[in-house]
Amino acid sequence: MKDRKFIDQYELAERWRCSHRTLGSWRSKKTGVQHYKIGGKILYDYDEVVAYENEQQKKPLNQEQHKE
Repeated sequence: MKDRKFIDQYELAERWRCSHRTLGSWRSKKTGVQHYKIGGKILYDYDEVVAYENEQQKKPLNQEQHKE
């Protein structure tokens, strides 16, 4: 089994350029990336963060749809 890498809420807030309080709000609304509470700390699995970021990327528009 592969070792998992975790980042805490402050590291994720810095990565996403938002407040750790924003992440807390999202957790309470059950939105955003899944979190874990381990030993009293809020943690995020790094691979899940990257996967979530990739899901949020906008897809390029199909050029065929926009030909005149």
